[in-house]
Amino acid sequence: MKASKKIISLLLAALMVMSLVTVMATATGAVTYEDTKLYFDVSGTGWELGSKDKVGFYVYGKDGELLPWGGKKLNGTDEGDGIWSYDPAAKGMNIEEGKQYAIIFTGAGNQTYDLLFDTTCYGHVAYCDGTMYENPVDSSKQAQAAFWKDLDASKYGPKLQISSIGTVVGTCPEAGETPVSIFENFLNNTLENAREYMVDTGNVTEQELIDNIGEGLGLTKEAVDMAIAETGVETVWSYDDSTLPGGPVPSTIEPTEEPTEEPTEAPTEAPTEAPTEAPTEEPTEEPVIPGGTSYYVVGNFTNWQIDEAYKMTKNTAAEGEEYVFAGLELTTDSQFKVVGFTASIEGGNQTWYPDGMGNNYGENGEITAAGSYD
Repeated sequence: MKASKKIISLLLAALMVMSLVTVMATATGAVTYEDTKLYFDVSGTGWELGSKDKVGFYVYGKDGELLPWGGKKLNGTDEGDGIWSYDPAAKGMNIEEGKQYAIIFTGAGNQTYDLLFDTTCYGHVAYCDGTMYENPVDSSKQAQAAFWKDLDASKYGPKLQISSIGTVVGTCPEAGETPVSIFENFLNNTLENAREYMVDTGNVTEQELIDNIGEGLGLTKEAVDMAIAETGVETVWSYDDSTLPGGPVPSTIEPTEEPTEEPTEAPTEAPTEAPTEAPTEEPTEEPVIPGGTSYYVVGNFTNWQIDEAYKMTKNTAAEGEEYVFAGLELTTDSQFKVVGFTASIEGGNQTWYPDGMGNNYGENGEITAAGSYD
């Protein structure tokens, strides 16, 4: 009887050891993603890393690099299965919450294209899907684009810019920049170089060069036209010949509302005063705001750009000011805001509202559900 109990005890002990080994093996193969670290999946890069090769995490911000390029403190930790991690604070990097930075991943003599991020990206994995971008400074070179898994590439993605020869690369404008400001910077600083290497060599016409850039940035021909006027750059680009989509035009914004209301009221109420007062007041206002303000629904389904198809209609039957867009079909991932676009001779001004009155709803002020908003 005693011998039988001893054998059973030994079997139980052996099973416990086997169970313990299994749990340890499983735990060793898993990656625990921490919200204080950055991660990069090198498996999609095609890089051939040797046993002594490391993956580097080079970070820079508006004020410059946080740690010197090539330093050992940039080396990440191999978590297995192609995943490398990096703890910025532990390595001496001061990543401030709310500030934007750019990161370049390196390994075995290779490097990725600049990827924008902030502390929101902690715990997320960057990866490469085979997308190649032209080097913005040296067009003879290319770099793999990196993206953040499960994050919007228009907010946390490869830095959006125009290369030295006029190629649009990236998906995400740097903090403080917009597609329009990026285009204006190109006109002021890079257009001459792009002309030399692309237009003068016969690769494209100047019309095609600028239209291609406008398309890459998601600009309308009105936006391109106003940017050219704003910078004062001389170009042979033609608004009439442009293949870009149209947008709000100063002379056609709300053309039917002003004429139908003013003529009916002015002749009956003040037939003698209108000719003397209107000509003196209108000329000072109309050239600045010729059509008033038009409101548009702008969201991730419009790539956060004004689209004429999403222009809101003024409800003239409502008390006060009411604008309606009834055909908006939303999904669970939809986010949108309202943009007030005021066109002028000097340029167009855009005012972004979460709901038209500045009320915030989503994490970044987006409206996330259809409905009525003040």
